[in-house]
Amino acid sequence: MSKLISLPMYDVHHPDTEALLATLRLLLSEEGLDGDSLIYSEPEDRLSHWQAPNLLLSQTCGYPLRALLPNVQVVGTFHYQAAGCEGFHYSSQLIVREAEAAKTLADFRDKRVVCNSDDSQSGYHGLRSLVAPLQKDGKFFSDIAFSGSHRQSLARSTGRYERYCRH
Repeated sequence: MSKLISLPMYDVHHPDTEALLATLRLLLSEEGLDGDSLIYSEPEDRLSHWQAPNLLLSQTCGYPLRALLPNVQVVGTFHYQAAGCEGFHYSSQLIVREAEAAKTLADFRDKRVVCNSDDSQSGYHGLRSLVAPLQKDGKFFSDIAFSGSHRQSLARSTGRYERYCRH
């Protein structure tokens, strides 16, 4: 039976992801798994993907892990080299237009924001927590759009939106 492997969450620099996947294939085959039975998957529906019976290894954000995936097992945590990502900690960054760079978070009230997805801790729920005390009548931003991923949020960084994404 074929086994799925994927790294769908933080594929910001695809050559790095491909190199990591090649290393994973090699290490898994050294542990006795047939490399030909490993299928790389780029899922559109990540929640279904993470629950697939033939999934061997994938990557998820903390929010879906805690809130939506009670039957998965954590086998490791990535260690990123970005500032603020020491050990198992992560760091989220607000990315804004250059003209807005010196403003405070409160100055973004009634602006539009682009977030990764509503199942992303670092790309949505972290920001929600930051602006919650600043809300008026349960609202802070004028509009929230979802890009679909960290990479897509980064790609939109030259657009007309304030945005929040994992760095």
